[in-house]
Amino acid sequence: MDLGLDDRLSDLLAAMRDYDEFPHLLPLYVGDPAAHPVSRALQPLIKGAYDHLRAASDSEVLEAARSSFRYYPFEVQREALLGRDRGALTAIALGLVVKAVYERYWDYSSYLRASDLNRSVVLTRYPELRALHTDEGLLILGAPGVDAHVGGVFFRDHVLQYHPFLRKHFTSRLNTDFLTALLAYSTAYPRQKVAVAIDHQRLMPKTAFRRVLELDRWYGSPFCWSHLDDRNHVGVTVHWRRPDPVKDLTDPLERTEFMWSHKNEIKTVQIEEIHRSDAARTPVKGYVLNRYTHAVRDIRREVFVHLDGSVKVYTGDGYAPLSKRRWPASRKAHHKAKVFRIDGDIPNDHWEKLATYFFRQNEMVVEYFSTHDQECSETDEQALGRP
Repeated sequence: MDLGLDDRLSDLLAAMRDYDEFPHLLPLYVGDPAAHPVSRALQPLIKGAYDHLRAASDSEVLEAARSSFRYYPFEVQREALLGRDRGALTAIALGLVVKAVYERYWDYSSYLRASDLNRSVVLTRYPELRALHTDEGLLILGAPGVDAHVGGVFFRDHVLQYHPFLRKHFTSRLNTDFLTALLAYSTAYPRQKVAVAIDHQRLMPKTAFRRVLELDRWYGSPFCWSHLDDRNHVGVTVHWRRPDPVKDLTDPLERTEFMWSHKNEIKTVQIEEIHRSDAARTPVKGYVLNRYTHAVRDIRREVFVHLDGSVKVYTGDGYAPLSKRRWPASRKAHHKAKVFRIDGDIPNDHWEKLATYFFRQNEMVVEYFSTHDQECSETDEQALGRP
């Protein structure tokens, strides 16, 4: 079924690249279309796909559901699809959009040609930067106004992103180890000409810049008490369990995810532990049980105002693809059994204690909360690329 998405993806792809958002994160932008440029570009595509699905035959709807499940594994009942349930069709429409984006997002064919600065989005906005490029099209570090960090090059109101060939595996996050070393060298030897390739097809507003730190066993920003009320410290942090045969026998966890988001001066944090899909032990045959907490913080008042805990129940057959999703909000559980809830002003230490004890015997939660402010400051400096 041709939904005509290919002809209308340009705005969404441009917004995603400018804001350095990956296809698997698109479900986070479903909601208020005015909240973010990615949301504004995404909403019309979902609506268009939804309208096509409403008019499609039963066989076409079912085929669309099968083809989109890999990209957005949202469990939808057959009866809901055939009954043209709005929520079910919207989920499938989103999956089809994500599928179309995946097929085009990593098209690097334009990067295989010689650099054509005449087509540069960056130089169209800042033509004065042309004089700060080498003959090979590399940006000279240390030039006036060029403030280079590991996460990007700050220039006036924008962040210039590094060339995609400086990313891990070319499609992942930046090669921060190399960039940290390169920037440190540039600072240590200011009389030498050090230059680096930037992505001339992307231009990120400085207000959208987020610090991302990747380590061998976990990635994302470290937890810092001093950043609780900072609206810019949001995103996903993932801790993986170290190999431990004893723990795997009793509770084969693979990782734990911590997701912070912000809207209207309210920050939300979701924590979910993820069992290995190939060895998840469960007291209920045919199902996988993951513990999950959700907390709400009023950053204007600097206090947590809500905390609840649940057990998310997944069907055994459908868990494997769901477990590969990298943030809690993307995994639609078969059932979520809430086991406690608190509404009211919750002191920070009580929130930490309740969350830690709820995930008892999950050492990754303890690790997450064990970062001290001094360590946060040091890792923030590293993430910004300041030697």
